[in-house]
Amino acid sequence: MHPQDLDDIMKIWLNENLDAHHFIDPSFWKEHLDEVRTAISDSDITVLTEDERVVGFLGMNQNYVEGLFVDKEHQGKGYGLALIRSAQENHPFLQLSVYQKNTSAIAFYQHCGFCILSEKTQSNQNFNEFLMEWRKTRRE
Repeated sequence: MHPQDLDDIMKIWLNENLDAHHFIDPSFWKEHLDEVRTAISDSDITVLTEDERVVGFLGMNQNYVEGLFVDKEHQGKGYGLALIRSAQENHPFLQLSVYQKNTSAIAFYQHCGFCILSEKTQSNQNFNEFLMEWRKTRRE
């Protein structure tokens, strides 16, 4: 990630959270913009570009996927899969959390080889989340 990518990354982060999490009050995402901007600046971010424009990114904290976002206009082109596969090539296992109501994300991660490990209620939103994990197999 380059510093000049941060504004585009934040725009994608906000737009895609609003779109994917219709069950959460939009003010939640807007209220956390500054906090997320700082966290993203301090994280390991892989950026995907098309024609020199940021179209997606993956945020990692060691083996934990903090977030995977692809601009709505560029979804369905395999970009999210490419970002996850890149992380899988460089880690022995990956974990992430996903809202139970975000069924399309759950299906995507299961397609990528993730399994649901546990379920918990997120305290600040009172929605259930799944902890999902992928582990490298000997065949990989």
